[in-house]
Amino acid sequence: MGAGASVQADQIAMPAPPPAPWPIWLIAAWAYAAALAGWLVIAGAPGEQLLNVLRLPVFAGPALAAFAAGQARSGRDRLGWRQVGLAWSLSAAAGLVWLAAGSGTVNLATRIADDVLYNAYYPFMVAGLLLLARLPAGPGARLRLVVDAVVVVVATLALAWYFLLRNVPPGELGRHAKDLLTNLLGETLVLLCAALALHRPVRTGDEPEPGLRLLALGAFAATVADLTSAGARLTSSTAQSAVSEVALVAAAALTTTAALLPGRPRRLLGQTTDLLVRMVAHLPYLAVLAVAALILRELPATGTGGSPLPVLAVALVVLSGLAILRAAVAQRDAEAEAEARAAQDERLRQGRKLEVMGELAAAVSHDFANLLTAMSGSAADLRERVPDAPEVGEIQQLVQRGSELCRGLTKFARRTEPQGAADLLTVTEAVAPLLRRLLPAGYSLTVAGSPGAARAVADPAQVEVALVNLLVNARDAMPRGGVVEISVDAPELPEPGRSGQPRRRRWARLTVRDTGVGMDAATLARCIEPFFTTKPIERGTGLGLATVNGIALGAGGRLDIQSAPGEGTRVSLLLPLADRPTGPGA
Repeated sequence: MGAGASVQADQIAMPAPPPAPWPIWLIAAWAYAAALAGWLVIAGAPGEQLLNVLRLPVFAGPALAAFAAGQARSGRDRLGWRQVGLAWSLSAAAGLVWLAAGSGTVNLATRIADDVLYNAYYPFMVAGLLLLARLPAGPGARLRLVVDAVVVVVATLALAWYFLLRNVPPGELGRHAKDLLTNLLGETLVLLCAALALHRPVRTGDEPEPGLRLLALGAFAATVADLTSAGARLTSSTAQSAVSEVALVAAAALTTTAALLPGRPRRLLGQTTDLLVRMVAHLPYLAVLAVAALILRELPATGTGGSPLPVLAVALVVLSGLAILRAAVAQRDAEAEAEARAAQDERLRQGRKLEVMGELAAAVSHDFANLLTAMSGSAADLRERVPDAPEVGEIQQLVQRGSELCRGLTKFARRTEPQGAADLLTVTEAVAPLLRRLLPAGYSLTVAGSPGAARAVADPAQVEVALVNLLVNARDAMPRGGVVEISVDAPELPEPGRSGQPRRRRWARLTVRDTGVGMDAATLARCIEPFFTTKPIERGTGLGLATVNGIALGAGGRLDIQSAPGEGTRVSLLLPLADRPTGPGA
């Protein structure tokens, strides 16, 4: 075959590998777990050698499933599941050593199995859970997560002490202090990390991952198994030994299911998983109730020696404080979330109004442009008939200015970013004749500023649109006449919305001030809302200041409005400064 055939063969898509027979794995894992747990409950714990044989599938099953889960994932999740697989693999290796050594044999190999291989479960499991966990965003949510994790640890250790260790003589505890401390430290770390994984948040739009929560529950079951096993060794209790083995089997089954379940149909667990997830939110309160119930149980035996009430009382106080803290943080976060949702709804509402306003501006500018085209043609015919009439030239200039305003409205409707720069004073002086015609007798207009002092990143036509709207608003605010002052400068102002020491920035500022009636606080708060107006229906549409605000935001600037009843209004259009003139009107 030639090279061309080789390239063509490389482009052929390889068939996807067949999916792993995960339903068979799950059925086999739960069938073995149920059979072994039933046997342990009915017949009690078997001999040590037989128990070591029966434990091998319990350790090997979760290890193989976790490695398979890691192979199917990427990034942190892949590494996390591999750590979980290593944790269970080391436990399986310890089981093999115990099986090879024989019943009751204590030698170097069994000590390594006990002290190294079996205890290595803790760091690998902690690493795996931390890699699989995701901290939520926001300090409040993270504080709730930490509180829930601490509640799990305190409640588990308190209950383990009550049920397993409170009746063990102090001398016996002293002889096994090293093993107990190692177990308690390892189990505490695993419990903390399992709580983090249990509360793992999900991205918006994703379904909660029940497999990860099952892994956390499996870690809890493994902790119960280890603590119960420690109690059984101290008290030589066959009942506790059987409970320990049943808890270990349950932990293995939950871990195997967790490794195989993510990405699979949720109907395998259905409402049971959802119920467990909902119970997690009430975990602090359930822990408080459990410890309080034990205290009530022990109250009749208060006078006897060795009462567990002091330890339980301390645990109850700690858990109650954590539950109160969690409730307070949850309430604060709920209020903040409600405020954020209301603000988002308001922004969406205002955005919709601006969108409608843009559509209206596009339609109006289109129709008005058609009228101006007809007026331009009529003015040209009139110029041919009366070439020396100065009024005809003035009409043509006004028509041209009106066409530029239409183009500015069209750009506003399309939300196009401004191109080039505009000298605000030059634009103001160019449109001043049109502005003066909008003012009847009894009104005066003044323009102040230095040429080139305020060169802004803005479209000159849109600046003209803003000036016309601001002047009309100022005129309507002075029913008995008055003065409209337009000033142009480039002040240095603080950035809005900054905390602490604000960062200052220079702006190109166009200010329109009137001596009208002014606005009260309620009107000032809503004056830039589209379609909000205090004018009669035949005089106002509520689009003037909204249009100017849209122009400011589109250019990367803002609108600053100051007003008080009886003191007039000052509206400042703040636009970014341009380095140098690069466009029309500059």
